[in-house]
Amino acid sequence: MKTGLLLTLFGIVLTTQLGAQRNCLSFSYQQTELRNDPSAAARMNSIESFTRQSILSSQNNIAARTGSNIIKIPVVGTHPVPSPR
Repeated sequence: MKTGLLLTLFGIVLTTQLGAQRNCLSFSYQQTELRNDPSAAARMNSIESFTRQSILSSQNNIAARTGSNIIKIPVVGTHPVPSPR
């Protein structure tokens, strides 16, 4: 009984995750952008390099002050939350 329920739940989660991956178009957009604009790769690499440097310097500063290596990353949601009625 428990095994069947667990397998069913696992199947639902797996199916949901695969559907979410199929619907996410950001990777396709990025690849199209890279093909159409040769300077886009250089800009993306510049942003990645800046981000790595910022994280490293932030880690060094935070670790020096607090002894911790926690990185806080702000997240922006793309789906509206329904308002309570």
